[in-house]
This record gives sequence, structure tokens and C-alpha cells, in this order.
Amino acid sequence: MSENPLQRILIVILMASFALVPMLIYGCGPEWARWDAAQANQYFRLGETENALHQLRSAIGKSPRDPVIKLSLSQRLVELNKPEQGLKLANEVLEAYPEHRPAMLQKAKCQQHLGEFEAALETWLKYDKTLNAFNRGPGTLNEVAYLRALAGKDLNIARKDIQQAINAVNRSVSWEGDDGVRLKIKAIVLAALISRCCDATSLVSPELDRQIEDIQRQVDVFERALLADIYTNIDQTQPSSRIEENRRQLREYEKELATLLTVRALLRQDTGDLSGCGLDRGRVVELGFDSAKLAQALPDEKASLSAVGVSGAWLDTRGFICSQLPWLESETELRQLNMNRLLFNSCYQNARSDLGVALACSQIQLFSLDCHLSNSMDFQVDRELSKKQVTETIAVIRNHLASLHIRAGEKQKAQAQEIEIRKLGFEPGRQLF
Repeated sequence: MSENPLQRILIVILMASFALVPMLIYGCGPEWARWDAAQANQYFRLGETENALHQLRSAIGKSPRDPVIKLSLSQRLVELNKPEQGLKLANEVLEAYPEHRPAMLQKAKCQQHLGEFEAALETWLKYDKTLNAFNRGPGTLNEVAYLRALAGKDLNIARKDIQQAINAVNRSVSWEGDDGVRLKIKAIVLAALISRCCDATSLVSPELDRQIEDIQRQVDVFERALLADIYTNIDQTQPSSRIEENRRQLREYEKELATLLTVRALLRQDTGDLSGCGLDRGRVVELGFDSAKLAQALPDEKASLSAVGVSGAWLDTRGFICSQLPWLESETELRQLNMNRLLFNSCYQNARSDLGVALACSQIQLFSLDCHLSNSMDFQVDRELSKKQVTETIAVIRNHLASLHIRAGEKQKAQAQEIEIRKLGFEPGRQLF
């Protein structure tokens, strides 16, 4: 019997129905789960937290083996100060997928928020073992160094890791003629350049002045050391290696000083302090540099804005580590140590300097979010969320400064930082990190 067109259509529909049944039973769960997850994110954006959490839990019920949805809920629970519930979800993912890297990272974050710093470090080190050398970039080194500092473990390794990360970042934050300029100096320069566009030089000027004073002291120390070595070796026809090294180090400090003075001259020019501006530029000439050329080579404000946040974050980590290492009396003693010994020692001045610059960078970053500069940036997250995150970073850096001052016996300075932390809406202490 021959088929007519109607029979063919009926057969096709019948066969399709057989395929549709398992799709309805097995295949739609994950799709509906993703829809619920997307709806949850919309609720979070609207501030409807309870509805958002309900949607995410509903999504997990429809696709219980989906690690992405579980980790998304875990992250939200941490943000809502429920890290114990977040840890349970991260562990569930790891039970199903033991080598799941995002789950390891989320577990470490939950443990960190629970105050279990040693456990968080142990989890992170397990994650680190799954990485190859290509994946261990500056961000990874910074994270593990910070966790070691929180746990108070292997601080010499943390110091080595963060220095390696800072060296990498320093190479990426670059402009013409910046050879030998350290990231700390570059960071305060970037912050100062941004402050000129936001009418916020008062946020940066105090730290800029401190850095100029610090570098001037180093210049004075090396000038005296160089003169002493020259008089000691006056009968030698060739300069000693020590003289050459001191001369090289002196020149690097002079370049840093000239750069900072050039930037301060620009800030003073903006405020109409022409006398101070002239003094700074005159000092640059005394150092053997051209202030106009140094100024011309500085990066523009947009490049500065993209680099200032990460520079400050890395310096905060190093300052936090240095605040816990055994201290020597001064930077002069530190310079006399070889590289291996340097990993085991620091001093109050070094830690304060790193943290002070990190604070200035974060403060100007927060201020810039409300000025015209931020309009040119491509925000991947909500601007208000960015403000919240940077505000918390400022509180954390102030917390590091408070603990540093307490260790140094500077109680009034510590109390001043604690007052500022509370003004930001946070409580100082070990739980603020």
C-alpha cells in the first residue's frame, strides 16, 4: 500500500514524540536550572536577596550536579556573611569533582571568611599543585602570599612570592626612561597624576611628601657612603666594585627622587604654588635631570587609572607581610643583608611605606569612580559595587596599618586608623582582611 502525504506527517510526528519524551524527562532540568540561575542574578541586581537565593536553590534542585550553579550560590552566601553554608556547597562540588579548581578556590575563600586561615592556605596549596608554571602569574603569587601572611606561615616564602609578583607588575607599568624606578614610586606617581584630573591632590600629597623625604634620606646616605669610600680608596687608580655599586644605587635613588619632585612640581603648579613648583624643578636640575622631559614621559591619566589599583593591591600584600617579619632597626641595616637574608627580615619603615602608598592608591581609585575619568573605563561590574569593593579595600589597608603601628608601639597612630575604619562602616581586627 502506498503512503500518502498525511501518513508521512503522522509517522514523523510519532517518531519525534519518542525522542521528545527522554528530553523532557532528562534534558530540560539543566536548561530550567540555568534559567533559574539567570533569574537569581536579576533578583540580586534588584536587591531582592531572598528571592535570588530561592531561585539559586531551585536551580540546584533541578540540576544537582551542576558545579557552576552551586559555586555561584556559595559565592553569594559568602557575600551575605554565611561562609559556613558556602563551604558546604564547595565541598559538595569537590566530592563530585575532586580536581575542580574553581571549587578549590571557593572553598579557600569560605575558610578564609570563617577565620580558618591555615585551612584556607592548605586548600590553596592543593589548588596550586594543579597549576603549571604558565598559570602561576602575579595574581596567583599575590593570593598565596597574602594567605601565608594571614596564616602567619612561611613568611619568607610569602616575601619571595610577592616580590616576584611585584617585579612582574613593575615591568607592565612602564613609561619611557623609568629604568630602575621601583613599583612603589611608580604607584604614587600614578595616584598623583590621577588626582590632578579629579581635584583630589589632598588625598595623595601627604604620601607623596613622605616618599620624597624617604628617598632624599636614601640619597644622603649613599652620598656619604660614596664619599667615604672614595677618600678611603683615593690612592687606587681604578674605583673599587663597592664604589661602583654605591654609585649605581645612588643614581637610581636620584632618578626616583627627580621623578617624584617633577610630579609634585606639577601638583604645586596646579594649585598656584609657583614658588614651591620652582624649588622642586630646581632640585631636579641639581640632581642632573630635565624636569620637562621627565614630565613629558609620564603616562596619561587613563593608563594611570588602569594600573593604580593593582599596584596598590600588590604593595598592600608586601607591606602586610613586612609588618609581620622580624624587624631590624632601619633600612640601612636591611641594605647590608644579602638577598636570602632579606627574605627573613624587614623594618617598620619599609612596611609603613608600602602600606602608605597602597592606601593613597586605593583612596584615589575610589574618588576617581565619581569623576569624569571613570566614564572612559569599561566597567565589567556595577559602579556602585566597585565603590563598595574599593571602600572595603581601604578599610583592610587601614587595618594592616593599625596592626603595624600597634607592633611598633605607636598607639595613637593605631587608634587613628581604627577610627577611620569605623567611619567606613567596618570593625577593625583580625576578621577584616
